[in-house]
Amino acid sequence: MYWHMCILTFVIQKDLTSILMSTISSTDILFATATLMGRQVYVYNGDGISSLAQLMSRVRGAAPGRRGMATLTVRNATRGWSESRDFYLGA
Repeated sequence: MYWHMCILTFVIQKDLTSILMSTISSTDILFATATLMGRQVYVYNGDGISSLAQLMSRVRGAAPGRRGMATLTVRNATRGWSESRDFYLGA
């Protein structure tokens, strides 16, 4: 019974950490890079982005006609986290 509670606690903490790490405010300083097949297709440094969805939309707009699995790496200097996400570019 004890180990069930430990696993549940770990899963809840992992989910909360993921939610907190992805928090972005429009005043946060972000450093972001998107790569496709090893080549940079987008670089962003600054503020004004309020969500990862908004950032991914900008990546898609900056690389029209390109298709494939891309990796978006974001560092939020204001909140102190970094994260990488894979997504399909061209969909």
